Amino acid sequence: MFTINGVPLDNTAYGWLFRKGSQPFITLEAQVGQVTVVGQRGITQYQTGVTAGLWPCIIYTPDAHRETLNALFGAPKLLLSPMAKPDRVAEVQFMASEVDRIFPRGEFVDMRYTLALLDAAWRDRDEVTTAFASLAAAASVTVRDLLPGGSAPVQDAVIRVRGNASGLQVTDPATGAWFAFSEPIPAGSYLRFEAKTGRAWLTTTDTWTGGTEVSGSIDTSDPYGGFEITPTFAGQNAHQRSASLVVSTGTRGTTTAVQVRARRAYIA
Repeated sequence: MFTINGVPLDNTAYGWLFRKGSQPFITLEAQVGQVTVVGQRGITQYQTGVTAGLWPCIIYTPDAHRETLNALFGAPKLLLSPMAKPDRVAEVQFMASEVDRIFPRGEFVDMRYTLALLDAAWRDRDEVTTAFASLAAAASVTVRDLLPGGSAPVQDAVIRVRGNASGLQVTDPATGAWFAFSEPIPAGSYLRFEAKTGRAWLTTTDTWTGGTEVSGSIDTSDPYGGFEITPTFAGQNAHQRSASLVVSTGTRGTTTAVQVRARRAYIA
């Protein structure tokens, strides 16, 4: 079963029942563009993104508690969470409500609520910060076992690189998405890149906030227009999924290292 903003939808206190007909799974829909090239037969298709379908939710409620149920779904911000995995949440948008069925004497009704999953995935409630991984060994270092267990791309990770280093490029090998920083990162300084906005800052202290914005020196390339970290299967075991990053530097020092802060994403 599920909760909305921490309130169980299967709730004996209010007489609510999570009904058959609800669709408690994430279904995805690819956004596909088409290009016609002069002199070429047919069309070229390319995927521009992924959206989640609408999530129907049917709740049986005594009419005396229907207003309470409507108020719950009408809150300004809605966080949906499966009770079996309370560490996961999905931010949802209320789209519509209707009375699906009225029972004899009008004392009980089935309410149907339509929700849109904004992130097209379940997310961890809390961020996880990795330890610094050294980049001193080689011009190209693969940092493995990031976001273990995740099954969907993460597009809002924060990546920090500790100087000194120059010619920095960070690549997600699963999709080829990358970002690059054209300036050197001095020793004792930290470059912080926020994938959600594509912005970056340089700080002289070990912090995840503030600093001098250097977004103008950032370049990105990604199939969906930003930068993302994508988990993949480890060999043939579908239960062992993790992501990796390839970090390349033109020059580096003994303190050069990379660190990631993110919430894992799941398709379920």
